[in-house]
Amino acid sequence: MAENSDLSWELLVRASLGLINGISPELARIALDLIIKTESESSAELKKKWEAENSYIDSRVTTHVAGYTQDIVENGRRVLLVAHSQGNLYGNASHRLLYSNPDVTPGSFGIAGVATPANYVPGGGTYVTSNADVVINALRSLITDQVLQANVSIPFDTAELSGHNFIKTYMNPEKPARDKIQQMTTVALNKLVEPKEAYDYKIVTYIHSGPFHPLASANEVSYFDLSGCPLGYPYCFHSTELKNIYNSKGIGYDKQVPEERPSFEALTNQAIERLSTLDSNASNPKHPLNWHLRSSLPYIYLSFAYDHTESPSPMIWGSVSYDSLGNLNFPPRQLGDYLTLVAGQFWMPIQPIAPWYSRNPVTPREVFQNKIWQPIINSLDALKYKAIQYEVTDLDLASQSWVQPSPLNPYYRLKRLTTKICKPDDLYRSN
Repeated sequence: MAENSDLSWELLVRASLGLINGISPELARIALDLIIKTESESSAELKKKWEAENSYIDSRVTTHVAGYTQDIVENGRRVLLVAHSQGNLYGNASHRLLYSNPDVTPGSFGIAGVATPANYVPGGGTYVTSNADVVINALRSLITDQVLQANVSIPFDTAELSGHNFIKTYMNPEKPARDKIQQMTTVALNKLVEPKEAYDYKIVTYIHSGPFHPLASANEVSYFDLSGCPLGYPYCFHSTELKNIYNSKGIGYDKQVPEERPSFEALTNQAIERLSTLDSNASNPKHPLNWHLRSSLPYIYLSFAYDHTESPSPMIWGSVSYDSLGNLNFPPRQLGDYLTLVAGQFWMPIQPIAPWYSRNPVTPREVFQNKIWQPIINSLDALKYKAIQYEVTDLDLASQSWVQPSPLNPYYRLKRLTTKICKPDDLYRSN
């Protein structure tokens, strides 16, 4: 099959079962001859040939690998290949050839297999194969028992007899394989390693949000950047694993670690200077873009207190983060600045600070979205493809190794904003 591009697994199975309607006589003869030849060979020789998969590298594989190399080495992207049927053999061969290049960052390329005829998925990848896949079952029974076992059950469907079609069977929304493929792909994407030396600076902001208490209302959700949390403060989950900025070698620095702070400040100032030539907001201490670049988003929260001047005492709402109209109080403060004020805040209300006195409060979610998040995204969108690339990722808090177990964890949310500032050569070439 490596020598004849006209052949396919499905063609061989149809020929072996005598289902040759619609196949040209010449192609059917070639397929049958190959089957007879294969059956006549000893199992030891067949196994040896099967394991010698490097012979599968052909011009298509080298073309694929050239594209993956450009994406990873030149463009700093991560690549996940979702391979179907014979595509898995091309993918496996591509994986071997790609990683023979020392410039390719280990883990930056991965494979998720569907209906795979191979006996492994390289790099610890996963796969989905149906137990009703006639093509793979025939391969497993007629040629080699080294094919990976089926791991999803799909009922036989007379509308798609082969049970092998990617769209009609595996991605059919009425069949169980689709959800498994989506889950497998999501997990595989999150495992990919970012290529190093693909940027000059990388700024990472971890935005934590959640209620003060499981029974709290939606109004009481707070938002803060984990980089602003003092190390050891139990509700922030701040960890030395969380770096604020990375250099072009992939080395990160945490502004709260004393020995790392000088490097953090030097890199941050360089990054801001680079972007300021294209967007003055980068150097404006009153703009959220500058706060993101400096890993200094303000702490946005809302708490309640009782007005004892009226009877019965009504509940009023307040925040030192923003006023009753939803405007941020300036200068924005960090969580550490509030510690003497909010010790125990997750469990008890605090007295609002003027100009607050509102029974119909603007929620932290509205303030965060309108006054912080959207201005940052607007600025990054304007800079995208000119100087930066960015990505937003919703993280599962419970799966993070640095998060301390807590009964409140299911109520918290974590979002990661990653901004990569291009190398000047990449910047000018892309323009």
